[in-house]
Amino acid sequence: MGEIILDTPLEPDWILGVVSDTDMRDRGFVFLRDQADMEYFAHRAAFDGECRFAGVKPGDAVRFRWRNTSKGRRAASVRFATEEER
Repeated sequence: MGEIILDTPLEPDWILGVVSDTDMRDRGFVFLRDQADMEYFAHRAAFDGECRFAGVKPGDAVRFRWRNTSKGRRAASVRFATEEER
């Protein structure tokens, strides 16, 4: 049996990034990239407030929190970045 990797707790700091890939929107997820060019998986359930999953497009500035999972970095609490944050 392989090693079981548990999800880490949600990181406390917000990260700024952009929506980088919406090709998988029909499957319920998109990808985000932070300012260091790291990629994050973002499921439709991760989008909060005015930032609706159906309305995001590549290049949209977002802020989010994240956690490591057995499948990689996963975004949570995704919101549009404010003008001041961009």
